Amino acid sequence: MNLSFKFFDKEEWSVYGTLNTIIILILLKLFNQQYNYQTLIFSSLIGMMDSDLLPKILFTGFLNFLVMDCTEEWIYKSLIYIFGVIITHQIKYNNYIHKSFTKNKLLLYTFRITVIIFMIHLFVLLYDKYLCIPYK
Repeated sequence: MNLSFKFFDKEEWSVYGTLNTIIILILLKLFNQQYNYQTLIFSSLIGMMDSDLLPKILFTGFLNFLVMDCTEEWIYKSLIYIFGVIITHQIKYNNYIHKSFTKNKLLLYTFRITVIIFMIHLFVLLYDKYLCIPYK
């Protein structure tokens, strides 16, 4: 099995990965799951995966076990992530929506701004998490 991640490889791939990430974030919101730094990072990792379906599912499962929390919320999120992998895997690269974003300058600039806002929000959440670390 082979699985790879593509981050900022080419702008076309970044658009595709970000659209996949948005799908997973929408699923989380539909099932009333809260966004935190872990959900944003997980969603990004899942969105940027490039592989066959089985390696994606297995890797996502291992990531879920890495942050295992014996709560119902963890179970729900884990299932949503797996379901998100299956859905995003079915969405092919260079589909109509993907091409619309890469060919239209206004949509491409909107995409870039969205990524910048997403990254700033993620860094704010990580900074807030960092503040809870006690200093010696």
